[in-house]
Amino acid sequence: MVEARSKSYRLAWLLAMVSVGCGADDPAAQLEPERPSCTAPSGANCQGESCCASLPVPTQSFTLGGQVETPTAEATVSGFELDKYEVTVGRFRAFIDGYDAWRSAGNPAAGAGAHPLIPDSGWRSEWSLLGTAAELESEAGIQCSSLSQTFTVGRAELPVNCVTWLEAFAFCIWDRARLPTETEWEAAATGGDEARPFPWGTDKPDASRAAYDCTGDGSAAQDCAITDVLDVGSKAAGAGRWGHQDLAGNVWEWVLDSYRAYPAVARDYAHVTADAYRTIRGSGWASEAADLRSPLRYNSAPTARRSEFGFRCAGAP
Repeated sequence: MVEARSKSYRLAWLLAMVSVGCGADDPAAQLEPERPSCTAPSGANCQGESCCASLPVPTQSFTLGGQVETPTAEATVSGFELDKYEVTVGRFRAFIDGYDAWRSAGNPAAGAGAHPLIPDSGWRSEWSLLGTAAELESEAGIQCSSLSQTFTVGRAELPVNCVTWLEAFAFCIWDRARLPTETEWEAAATGGDEARPFPWGTDKPDASRAAYDCTGDGSAAQDCAITDVLDVGSKAAGAGRWGHQDLAGNVWEWVLDSYRAYPAVARDYAHVTADAYRTIRGSGWASEAADLRSPLRYNSAPTARRSEFGFRCAGAP
């Protein structure tokens, strides 16, 4: 279903380009603004392609947690699509621009953003978002200062940070997608049955593969500044098995699951109980090298804003 959805979007887009006479050699004609966050110019171009580019991950069976977490789980995920890039400032700005009208229309609706194979994994009516776009921008500024917020100090191609789990979930719903499950995220980051310790393989982290340890801007390790956060996809050598960028470093990424011990078997599974903490994956721009290991997991409150927290979306059916 995911593959068919992607192909149908791309076919429609190509037909539209032909109808207006866009040539194949026109760089703009190679972008695919198929989701709301990439229809505006500020959200449309990352590393020469759509910031909404989404890559397929085939069905995988692997050990969730690998050699890092205890206990582990024997996991299987059905094929899905995952955003190639972390959600950018430009894409999130488009969300804020449409936020008030979207909220006034009663969004997000209960059950929206659910994983098609996981019951009760959608939005819950008891969850709460800030009422207006102005409040959203103001609250982010209070908890993440203007000096540590990519939304206010950076370019459109930077990953958005200082976003809560609730806002990440809502954005993905608005953008015709959903948050990935923890198992899906780890499948992409470890290469599934290849069990890679890092997205790129077995080599230890270095500056060619990830933005970490506060060295993104070329400064000494732990000389931390917001300039250590880089445009998405800046470390092409760090790509995962299926081409996803920044699965290690740059910003930690919210996933759907509550933070709980893995079950013995995880087949198209997520922890969807409304626990106090949600899971983050992938490490961030200030993380040490050891934290870049793909099976590593941490957690935070769903209302937390941190300069290292961002996210990406998974494809909807």
